[in-house]
Amino acid sequence: MRYKEEVKAKIASISDGEEAYEEQVRRIVTEIYSRALDEAKVTGESVESVTYEILEGIQEALLERHEEILRRVSEEMVDIIHAHANDCIELQHKKAKAAQEAFEETIAREKAHLHESLEAFRAFAKEKSLHHFAAHLQRVEAHIKGIMHQMVQKIASLTQDKRMQPEKEDLPDQDN
Repeated sequence: MRYKEEVKAKIASISDGEEAYEEQVRRIVTEIYSRALDEAKVTGESVESVTYEILEGIQEALLERHEEILRRVSEEMVDIIHAHANDCIELQHKKAKAAQEAFEETIAREKAHLHESLEAFRAFAKEKSLHHFAAHLQRVEAHIKGIMHQMVQKIASLTQDKRMQPEKEDLPDQDN
C-alpha cells in the first residue's frame, strides 16, 4: 500500500505549472513504478500486486482531483445560477412595478371619468330642471364612492399578495 499512497500524494501535489498535468503524472508513475519493480525483485512481491497497487493509487488520485474540480466548478455554477436568478427577479420586479404604476394610472383615470360623468349628470339635471334626477344623482354618487372604495381595497390586496411570502423551506437555515 505504500506505493499507492506515494502515487496519490505525489499526484495530489502536482501544481498547474508549465509542464502539462498528464506529463507530470506519467513522470511520477514511471519513477515510482520502476522503483517498485526493482524493490519487488528484492522483496519477492509479485509484479501483479505492485502494478495493481500503483493503478489503484493513480485512479484514486485522479478521482480525488476530478472531484475537487467538480466541487469548484459546481460552486461556480451555483454562483452563475444565483446571478441569473437575481437578474430574472430584478427584471420581473421592474415589470411588476411598471404594471403596478400603469394599474394605478388606470384606476386614477377611471375615477376621473366617474367624477366627470357625475358632473355631466349634475349639469344636465340642473340645466333641464330635473329635480328627481338630481336627487337620484346623490344615490349614484354614493354608489360611485362604493365602487372607488372597492378599487382601493383591490389595489391594497394586489400589492400585499400573500403568495409572495417566502415558504419555510426557502428561508435560510439558522443553525448553520
